[in-house]
Amino acid sequence: MRALYLHKRDFRFFDNEVLNWLNENMIEFAPVYIWEPSLMATYEFGDMHQFAVAQSLDGVRERYAKQGVPFIECVGEVVRTLDELHEELGIDILISHMEHGTEATFRRDIAIKEWCQSAGVRWIELPGSTVKRGLKSRDDRIKVWNDHMAARLKPVPKELIGMKVDGVLSKWHADQISEFRFELNQKHRLLDFESRLQPVTEKAAHDTLQDFLNERSVKYRGGISSPNSALTHGSRLSVHLAWGTLSVRCVYKTAKQKMFELQNPLPDGKPDAGQRRHYLSLKSFTARLHWRDHFIQRLEDQPDMPDHALNPAFENIEFLQDQARLHAWLEGRTGEPMIDACMRCLQATGFINFRMRSMCLSYGVYGLHLDWRALGRAMAEVFYDYEPGIHWSQVQMQAGVVGINTIRVYSPDKQLLDQDPDCKFVKHWIPELSEFTAEEIKNYRNQLFDLDPHPMPIVPFKEQSASMKKLIYGIKNGAENRKHKEEVYRRHGSRFSRPNPNRKVRRNSD
Repeated sequence: MRALYLHKRDFRFFDNEVLNWLNENMIEFAPVYIWEPSLMATYEFGDMHQFAVAQSLDGVRERYAKQGVPFIECVGEVVRTLDELHEELGIDILISHMEHGTEATFRRDIAIKEWCQSAGVRWIELPGSTVKRGLKSRDDRIKVWNDHMAARLKPVPKELIGMKVDGVLSKWHADQISEFRFELNQKHRLLDFESRLQPVTEKAAHDTLQDFLNERSVKYRGGISSPNSALTHGSRLSVHLAWGTLSVRCVYKTAKQKMFELQNPLPDGKPDAGQRRHYLSLKSFTARLHWRDHFIQRLEDQPDMPDHALNPAFENIEFLQDQARLHAWLEGRTGEPMIDACMRCLQATGFINFRMRSMCLSYGVYGLHLDWRALGRAMAEVFYDYEPGIHWSQVQMQAGVVGINTIRVYSPDKQLLDQDPDCKFVKHWIPELSEFTAEEIKNYRNQLFDLDPHPMPIVPFKEQSASMKKLIYGIKNGAENRKHKEEVYRRHGSRFSRPNPNRKVRRNSD
């Protein structure tokens, strides 16, 4: 039996289901990654994403080389490339991890399935997380999670059986991929990605995980809301989970082991106050891992989320299609210091923390009245840790078009006061404000201070957000939403926790 292992978002050796299956069944195989031009032309595979993949590929190629397994890297559309590889290698099996993406990768996988059927090749897709294909009921999610997390972590295979691929690695192919990677690397050097972005390799992933669990996670609770502290107290694992240099199971089980050690410290077995705080921080962190796969499951069940609201009642809202506003928002030129600082940080580093992501998306919809679809595409392209399921779930939630979630509208002024009261973050990312005092920056809206050359806000946020909230609440409280929301909850609602009927729901601007 001869197999082709198609790498997607799974650039790791540890806890890799595919490699362990190949090893256990003693299958001769060739690993391959295909750079797809049609996918690279979309917002889902922008320059930052390509940089992450290029780094990750270099890491796995080196590990394969140590075991004498040649790694194939190709440029081309996937079906035609598979056809050429099959002609050269004569494969019996195509194996990969399941990918849970948007319509683009969903249609690509349908094409792969049809090709396998016509070519007489067996396609094996193994789960890399707790997201389940063909999930019949959301009520089954907890069992799927528990079963996956209870399984042992898959070790790094010691002896892989590599296929001879001399014909595939012919001179013309080597020249083609060499030229492609040279041009890619040149572009990334010009953009100075190496100095600005996190390294995305399996080694960097495990180093980041250990550093977080042992040191930085002590202040995780209470430290991840502010953009100042989130860079150090947040896990910074999102990019590794997004590109598969770490598995969710590895992170979860390693964190649980650390929590056990904090509850049962040596030598006396009694945790002190600091250890208890550390434990509670990791408890909050592991809960967020549950939510991660919950949101990705939404996209698996409904891959058209980038184009259609989960709740049909919100489908036909007339948003503005204003490119000038969209570009001002994306480039950090709205005149709102907190929004502009976050968007400039995102453009430079590919990262802002969750609360600030929510605020920026909320502002785009409620302040600028822009279509959540356009905002989501623009932001996805500059998220270094772009994970389609999480991204589009959050875009729709912050836009208020799911219909079963609390509508939250984040005030940029309140977030500035709460999360950056000294304006340290704002001054860093908006250098034209560096000479102003925090008091001047926080009171700019009252026109008490002239922050020239930074502009005044391009829209009156309070009035704009009030009108959009009225529209969204009108739909949420209307008959159309009442007709759909039960089905939306049945199909997409979380079962990890039940709402407390006695808890008051906050409906004011956050």
